[in-house]
Amino acid sequence: MTEKKNARFKVWTDTSTAVLTLKAGESRHHSFGGLTDEGYDVTHSQYSYDGKHLYLEQMRRASDCDGPLTQWREMVAELPDSGDWPNWETEKSGQRDVFAESMGY
Repeated sequence: MTEKKNARFKVWTDTSTAVLTLKAGESRHHSFGGLTDEGYDVTHSQYSYDGKHLYLEQMRRASDCDGPLTQWREMVAELPDSGDWPNWETEKSGQRDVFAESMGY
């Protein structure tokens, strides 16, 4: 794959679609969420570009009547056509549900 100076691709924010542009070696962080009727739900995303591939690291932290929950994933994608959606592939993922663990699930 040929290295490109800039990556331009679509991302989802908390309310709409946006187009993000990253230079090779650059990264951007975006967070959304907040209080809910039962607790909170917040997602943190970090997008980066190495000149060939896009990378996305996400962490979701939430808590409700069932207790705290943490989910995370690391994804990679080939650079899409300018301004298009990346085809993310999950490389690693996991979660921790504290109350489920305490109940032996």
